Amino acid sequence: MKFGYNAVLLVCSLSYGINAFAYHSGEQHRSDWYLGFGVGHASVFNTYYEKDGERTNFEDWAESQGYNEGIYNVKLGKTINQYLLLGFDATIVNYANGGFLGDNINLKYINIKNYYAVATYFPWKKGFLFRGGAGYSRLVKIQDFKDEIEINTEEHTSGYGFVIGVGYSFWLGKTFNLSLYLDHSQQGYKESSTEPDSSQFTAFYMGFDWY
Repeated sequence: MKFGYNAVLLVCSLSYGINAFAYHSGEQHRSDWYLGFGVGHASVFNTYYEKDGERTNFEDWAESQGYNEGIYNVKLGKTINQYLLLGFDATIVNYANGGFLGDNINLKYINIKNYYAVATYFPWKKGFLFRGGAGYSRLVKIQDFKDEIEINTEEHTSGYGFVIGVGYSFWLGKTFNLSLYLDHSQQGYKESSTEPDSSQFTAFYMGFDWY
């Protein structure tokens, strides 16, 4: 959570200056369309998948020593009015462990990909926001190992899921927003004898949005 704490401290310390700058930059009015992206590192938690009632944490699957995790988000959509946005959200949560050593390879990663229709609601037109949506989800597990023997496996499953979240957007000028998001997402997958039945994650990340 180091990234998350640092981001909160940074944004809070700058919030007064940001709002003052936005005030002097002219009238703030949402454009007809919006675009944004987000990123978070070491800020994903409560992430696991379940199979037949047995829970496996992503960090345990990726092995606890030396893994990297993060969340990446892209969004695009239509401004319905000054309170409500409706659009497409693509989010990837990824845990990876391993690397290259000479001719040897030891890579292991797992990720969830969400492709959702998402509504974002600003109850006071700016600042605090609520978001929620649903759509297609995919879970992928890959192991690539090469030493004296070579192992390459890829497992994947797909289904549907939802996301709910809260956030706060700071205006920077007329259209650009620096945003903080806290999302929770759950997924359910098609029935399989070997692949996970469900998964979930909670993530804190920073967004760079043009509303």
